[in-house]
Amino acid sequence: MTGIAPGADAWHWELRGMREKFWAMFRRADRLEAMVDRLAERAADANERAARAEAECERLRDERASLAYDYANQRLLCISATGQSRYLIASLSLITKRWSTFDIPAEHDSATGTDVPPTILNDYPDCYIYNGAAIYDISRPIVSASEINIITQPLHLSTGLYDLATLNELVVRGRLRRDNGVRVILYASKDGFTFVPIVASDRHFITRLRGSGYRYYIAQIAGTLQADESISAITVEATAKRTNKRHY
Repeated sequence: MTGIAPGADAWHWELRGMREKFWAMFRRADRLEAMVDRLAERAADANERAARAEAECERLRDERASLAYDYANQRLLCISATGQSRYLIASLSLITKRWSTFDIPAEHDSATGTDVPPTILNDYPDCYIYNGAAIYDISRPIVSASEINIITQPLHLSTGLYDLATLNELVVRGRLRRDNGVRVILYASKDGFTFVPIVASDRHFITRLRGSGYRYYIAQIAGTLQADESISAITVEATAKRTNKRHY
C-alpha cells in the first residue's frame, strides 16, 4: 500500500490555485493588449483628423480666410472676404453642432481693388473683427433683417370632409412691430389640388372676409423680419356653411 506524503494534498491545491491565477493574468493581459490596440487606433484617427484640420486651415489661409473662436458663445468662426465689401462669416456652434452664416461690412481697398483682410482681436471672453475702419463685436448679436417666405400646408376648416367653409379672419401671431414688413396671401381650393389666390394683404392679418366657401386654404406669409421679431403661430376664424362660427 502506497502512502501519500504529508502535505501533498495541500500542495496539489496550491498548485491548482497558482495555475488558475496564471490563466486569469494571461486573460487579463490579452484584454489589456486589445485595449492598447484600440487606443492606438483612436490615436491614429485623432492624428489623421488633426492633419486634415491643419490642411484645411492652410487652405483657408491661402484663400484669405481667417479663423477665430468666440468664447462667449462657444463658436468656431471662419471669416473670409467676399470681394463685395462684405465679410462672410461661417459659424460652427460647439453646443448645438450646427452651422450658420452671417456677414458684416468690409473696408474696400481701392488701390488693390480688394477687400482689406480682416484682423481678429481676441479679448477674452469677447471676440472682435477689425475691418480697417471699424471694430465689430461678433460675440454680441448682430441686428439685421431677414427675408421670409412661409407657405402652410392645406388647412381643412370645415366640419366634414365634403362641407365648405368661409375663412373670415387670419392673424399671424408673434413678436411683431406694428409697422412690420410681413404680408399675407391667401389661396383656396375646393378639391385640394388646384389653389387660386383669393385675397392679399400688405399687413400681417386678413379680416372681414366674406364670400364663397372652400374646403381647403393655404396661407403664404412673406416679407421682412427684423432680428428681434419672430412668428410663433397663426390663428384663423372660419364659418362652416351649415354651422355657426368655429374657432381653430
